[in-house]
Amino acid sequence: MGDVVDIDGMAEDELRFLYFKMHDSDDNNMLDGCELIKSLLHFHVEECKAMGPEHAHHGKTKVFGHELSLMIDPILSTDDRNLDGFIDYPEFIAAQKSRGF
Repeated sequence: MGDVVDIDGMAEDELRFLYFKMHDSDDNNMLDGCELIKSLLHFHVEECKAMGPEHAHHGKTKVFGHELSLMIDPILSTDDRNLDGFIDYPEFIAAQKSRGF
């Protein structure tokens, strides 16, 4: 089992880095399409939980391959500034800031 991290005392920059590293499953300091999918699904499930138990079923919605590509392709086309097919940490931070996060 992994280490437990207390996020309550973390600064915003630390939280962003943790979120990025949490989804960088191959530890190459870049997010590929599969890792982006996991991060989006993780965010959606957590968002539904935060909305309360009456919305919990939204976090269990099936998403199909075509729908995933419709979500991921625009992210890569706008956030992958060096066009290498990955989102590296500086690109991730720039994208977060451009979206007001």
